[in-house]
Amino acid sequence: MTTRRGFSLVELLTVIVVIAILAAIVIPRFVQSRERAVTAMLQADLRYLATLQEVYWNEHRVYAGAAGDLDFEASEGVVVTFAAADRDGWGATAAHPGTPVTCAFYVGSATPVAPATGTGAPECAEVP
Repeated sequence: MTTRRGFSLVELLTVIVVIAILAAIVIPRFVQSRERAVTAMLQADLRYLATLQEVYWNEHRVYAGAAGDLDFEASEGVVVTFAAADRDGWGATAAHPGTPVTCAFYVGSATPVAPATGTGAPECAEVP
């Protein structure tokens, strides 16, 4: 009687199919969780910017128009753009090249910056 060593082709193909099915389930969830993490990072940067803006306003009675005035440094890969800043309000957007999501924040009488619809809270949306 001979003993068989190794796996048959059918057994190997079955294992490959099972691995492919598991990968098809896991990869989209990984992409979604990465996008949620980037969105949270954008919102955190805008909240930090809002804190710095309030400190700057208390000292100068005008909002800063540039990140350099605030010693603000965005998270790695995040691009923050000031839309408007004056004595009565300011607005900014934050984006990351790795995701289609853009977040915006505005305060006071500044013109609302899309996708923000309410003052004082960062709001995010996918940009087509």
